[in-house]
Amino acid sequence: MVEKRGSCNGILCLEDFYKTGNTVLWNPVTDELKSLPPSSIECPPDSVSTRFFAGGFVFDASSEDYKVLRHVENVFEYDDGSYKSTLIQTELYSLKNDSWSWIVKPEEYQWPWYPLPISLNGSCYWKGFDCVISFNFADEVFSSFPLPGNNKCRRLLFDMDGKLGSFVIWHKKSVYHDRDFEAVKEMSFDIWLWESNKWCWSKVDSFVVEDGTRPLGFWGSYKCFLQRRNGQLLVFDLTTRELKALDMEEFSGAESLVSFEESTVSISKVVELHTEE
Repeated sequence: MVEKRGSCNGILCLEDFYKTGNTVLWNPVTDELKSLPPSSIECPPDSVSTRFFAGGFVFDASSEDYKVLRHVENVFEYDDGSYKSTLIQTELYSLKNDSWSWIVKPEEYQWPWYPLPISLNGSCYWKGFDCVISFNFADEVFSSFPLPGNNKCRRLLFDMDGKLGSFVIWHKKSVYHDRDFEAVKEMSFDIWLWESNKWCWSKVDSFVVEDGTRPLGFWGSYKCFLQRRNGQLLVFDLTTRELKALDMEEFSGAESLVSFEESTVSISKVVELHTEE
């Protein structure tokens, strides 16, 4: 199964989710394709599966380099039929060096499999089980800070026009319509933005939608894309407070909203310039 690991300056990072870990950088405009070298983390021969997940792809302006971060997990089967995974390891790829290197991460940080991280301004942000985990690609350092809300709600990170945000999703009580006496459950989406200079979250908006609707992400700073349970796409305008159904085919398999801007950036030039230095 191929998954998108990120988009940066018109370059997409695509990876095989299971076993091989084959990863490529691809510019759809120029059709330039760069296959990344094999993982630097050894895969034991007796492992039943190897998983590569929760990776991020960014442009590190401090080194003018494109970098990929990913986690690697080996799973083993025991005589009693049970399965157990090894300690998850992390590796970092540098396009300039065209190689992977092992990265030490704090053992207390635990990653869920989904969703993929939010990549912003040279850093990646994951929603951990009880906090936001960040990785600065320039310093190669992990850190963490609290999530908004509490464990009784669902939290989901997003990019709002270059700012890190989080949905805090609450299930509301049933609403009864007098005309047909139909009970309709609702969900409240609170929108929070992270203020790194104040080290705190600020609630900036909130809106209500029918139960079973999930957020995909933002386009700009005021249009929120959503998806109904049947796959239908919606857009909620924070300015006009209007919810519209999009006249598009259903995307039942959509996981998130991806921002992509076409460019003619050359992947090979990055490697060539580094070789000449």
